[in-house]
Amino acid sequence: MNSRPSSQRILYIRLVVVSIILAIAAGWTLTDFLGRVAEKEFKEKVDREVNVIAVSVHDCLDDVENATKALSQSEQLVAVLSSGSSADLARANKLLDHVNSSLEMSVCYLLDGNGLTIASSNRNEVNGFVGKSFAIRPFVKGALAGRLTQYFALGIITHERGYFAAAPIVDSNGSITGVV
Repeated sequence: MNSRPSSQRILYIRLVVVSIILAIAAGWTLTDFLGRVAEKEFKEKVDREVNVIAVSVHDCLDDVENATKALSQSEQLVAVLSSGSSADLARANKLLDHVNSSLEMSVCYLLDGNGLTIASSNRNEVNGFVGKSFAIRPFVKGALAGRLTQYFALGIITHERGYFAAAPIVDSNGSITGVV
């Protein structure tokens, strides 16, 4: 009996082992390559989506700032701050309602020079802002100091996260009479 394997059988086993090793190495290399390609494509897709979202958020924030700037120059708001008449207040509330609904904002409101809300688009709601003071809020302080001020914060009445923009309302004498 011959216990030694034949040289042909040894060659066959070696070829099988080498083939398996080469297949594993090729599979490993191919898997690594495909993984890098997939990762690159994923990163590019995420970057594109982030850019789209960033532009969208930036546009929304610009809408708030632009509305604030426009409202700060509104004759209706200047008038109600100077006269305090109920007719001027009704016009101011109508303007705030219009801007709020047109730009789909949460709320638009007008503060006097002390930070007290005198007109608001949410005046008829349970948690309406009319009669509430926001004088301690940084965006109000900034506007009362004469600056357009932006602020991300939690609402002190609504307890909702939000983006706030405030601008000073200046009367014909150049005095800051309120904030919108």
